[in-house]
Amino acid sequence: MGRGKTSCILPMVAAVLADGKQLSRLIVPKPLLVQTAQILQTKLGGLLGRDILHIPFSRRTPTTSKFTTLFRQLHQETLTSRGVMLTMPETVLSFQLSGIQRLKDIRLDEARDMMLFQQWLTAKCRDVIDESDFSLAVKTQLIYPSGSQEPLDGHALRWHASQSLLDLIEGHLTPLCKEFPKSIIVVRRRHGYPTVYFLKQEVEDALTNLLVNDVSCGRLQSLRMPGPWTQKIGTEITRVLSDENLIRKNFRRAARHFADRESAYKLLLLIRGLLKQKILLSCLKKRWNVQFGIHPARDPIAVPFEAKGVPHEQAEFGHPDAAIAFTCLSFYYGGISKSQFSEALQHVLSSDDPTTEYDRWISEAMVLPTTLRQWNNLNLEDEPQIETLWRSLRYQRSIVNHYLNNFVFPVHARQFLVKLQASGWDLPQFSAGGKLKANVTVGFSGTNDNKLLLPLTIKQDDLPRLVETNAKVLTYLLKDRSRGYYKASDDFGRPLSEPSLLQKIKSQKIRLLIDAGAYILDLDNQDLAQKWLEIDTEAKAAVYFRNDNKAWVKYRGGKKQDIPLLATPFVDRLDQCVVYLDQAHTRGTDFKFPPQTRGALTLALGQTKDHTVQVKSSNEGAALLL
Repeated sequence: MGRGKTSCILPMVAAVLADGKQLSRLIVPKPLLVQTAQILQTKLGGLLGRDILHIPFSRRTPTTSKFTTLFRQLHQETLTSRGVMLTMPETVLSFQLSGIQRLKDIRLDEARDMMLFQQWLTAKCRDVIDESDFSLAVKTQLIYPSGSQEPLDGHALRWHASQSLLDLIEGHLTPLCKEFPKSIIVVRRRHGYPTVYFLKQEVEDALTNLLVNDVSCGRLQSLRMPGPWTQKIGTEITRVLSDENLIRKNFRRAARHFADRESAYKLLLLIRGLLKQKILLSCLKKRWNVQFGIHPARDPIAVPFEAKGVPHEQAEFGHPDAAIAFTCLSFYYGGISKSQFSEALQHVLSSDDPTTEYDRWISEAMVLPTTLRQWNNLNLEDEPQIETLWRSLRYQRSIVNHYLNNFVFPVHARQFLVKLQASGWDLPQFSAGGKLKANVTVGFSGTNDNKLLLPLTIKQDDLPRLVETNAKVLTYLLKDRSRGYYKASDDFGRPLSEPSLLQKIKSQKIRLLIDAGAYILDLDNQDLAQKWLEIDTEAKAAVYFRNDNKAWVKYRGGKKQDIPLLATPFVDRLDQCVVYLDQAHTRGTDFKFPPQTRGALTLALGQTKDHTVQVKSSNEGAALLL
C-alpha cells in the first residue's frame, strides 16, 4: 500500500522550495502528521542545517505579545535556515480566525500583531498540500463562535419536538420494513435506538408522509390542542407542513387553534423544517461513533467525527436543530454514563413528587429487582445499588430524555450572536489585493474525483503520463483477485459480531483488515488486535493504530508491553502479523506488504469511489470485499 508521493516526491519538493527566499510549508491531514514527520526526518535529516518544525496552534493557544514574537521568530528562522514547516489545515485556519477574533474582541494590540504576521505568511509561504482532495473538501471547516451566548429561539420546543418525532419514527420502522423490504434496513439493537439504513428515496418519502400525518392527527406530544381535534384542523396542519411554498398566513391560521398561538406558530415552522427540509432524515442517515457522537472531554453536545471513534477536537455542528437531533441520537445509542445517571436520579428524588417521577422512570424496565421498584428504598450512597439501577435503566428513553431536558440542552444548547468561519477554500494563499501570488499553492492527491468541488482558485493539472490512472485503478479493482465479495451478516440478516468477522477473515487466510467502511464499532483498535491474535493463532503479533496516530505492535500472549512498529523487527515483516487499519488511517498509510498478501476491505452504505481507492494495494495480492 504505497504512498509514493509522500515517501519520495514530497520530501524532494519541500527541500527544493525551501530556498531561503520562501518558507516551505507542508500541510497534511492530522492522521498523517506523525508518519509524514517521520518520513521527512528520514529523507531530509541528513541535510546539514535543515530543520523540520511543527508548531501547533489552536484557539486555546495564548496570543500575548511574547508568544506572537516567539511564533514569528521560529518561522523566520526556519525560512532563513531553509527548513521545512510541517502543519495541518486546522492549524492554518485557526491562526487566520484567531487574528479576526482578537479584532472582534477589541484586543487591538494582539490583533495587529497576528494580522501583520498573517500578511507575512501570505507573502512568504510556499504551501504544498498533501491529500489535497481531503484538505480542500467543503467539509473541512473551522467555526469560531464569538460574542455572548443566548438561548435558542423557542428553546425547549426545539428539543421536545425532535424527541417526539424520533419516538414516532421508531414506531413506523417495522411497518416500513414490511412494505419496502428492499428499500430500508433496520438493525435492532439489544438496547437503545435502532440503526436505520435508507436504501431508496421512496421509503424516505413514505416516512415523511407518515410523520406529517401523525402531526396532523395530534399524535405529537409537544403539539397538543386544548379542544377537540377536527378534520379541518388536520387538513390545515398537513397543508403548512407539506406545501412547496411557505405561506405565513397559513401558519397563522393553523396556529390559532392552539392556546399559545405564538409557540404553536414557531413549532409548526420547526416541524416543517425537520420534515420538509429532511433535517431529521439527514441526521438518521449519519452513523453514530463514525460521523457524529459525544466528545468525552467536551460539553455533552454531539460533534462531528473525523473518522470512526475520532471526535473532532474543535468542530461543532453549525445547525442547531441538527446538533439537537444528533445529541439525542448519541444518547439513545450509547445510553447515559453512571455519573450522569446518578445526577438525574438525585434530581428525581429531590423533586416535589418523586413517586410519580420514579414510577415513570421504571415503567419500561422489564428486569429490575423488587426492592428497587420503590423510590424510598434507594440509597444514593449504595454503590452496588446504583450500579444495578444504571445497568438496567441507562438506555431507557424516558430517563435519557429527562437528563437531556434538565442537564444538557438548557445549559449547552445555546447560540452565539457571531460565528467566524473558515473552510478548506481558505487554505490557498492569496495576496491582499486578490491577485494570485508568484509562489502559488500546490497540492497532491491520489484521486481527482472531487476536482469539480475544488476551490475556484485551484486548477486541476494532471500530468499527461498519469491521465490513465483512474482507468488503471478501476482495472485493478475489477481483476479476478479483487472481486471476491462476502456479505458480513448471519442467516437472519443481522451484522456479524467482530469475533465472527475475524473468524471469517481467518478462514480466508487474510491478515490485513482495511476498515474503510467503519465496520468495527464495539471494539477499540487495541482490543481488536488482542481478539484477532486469539483467533489467528499463527500470527506472531498484531499491528494497529492508537489515538496518537502511531502504529503499535501487540505481541502474542500480552507478556510484552506494546511497542511502536518502527522499533520492532516486524516493520519489514508484516506478513508475520495481523494488521488492522481503522477508518482514520486508511488514507495515506504507508505499509509495505509482500506480493502474496491478501486483504479484506470493508464497504459502507454511500461509500464513495475516491474513499475506496485510497486504500488500494500496490502489490499483486488479492482482496476480499466485506
